[in-house]
Amino acid sequence: MRAGALRLLDQMPEVKVAPGTLDGKQVLNLTVGMPAMPGESPQTITIDAATGVPLKLSNGSDGSTTFVVTRISLADVKKGSF
Repeated sequence: MRAGALRLLDQMPEVKVAPGTLDGKQVLNLTVGMPAMPGESPQTITIDAATGVPLKLSNGSDGSTTFVVTRISLADVKKGSF
């Protein structure tokens, strides 16, 4: 399902897809150049190239990070470390 969605995004002229690396992982950076609302900055979502799992969402031309996706386990939640 993710592969199909990514192929559709790749066909949209507003979305630029560029390969890259993040923490040693191969990633794809999907950037929307035209802001959805006036005054908004372009946004880039970084996904794992192998799995399609989102890793980071950045906005603005300076690439400031808005969200970083992390994975936790149930044991982490029980310990209160998340």
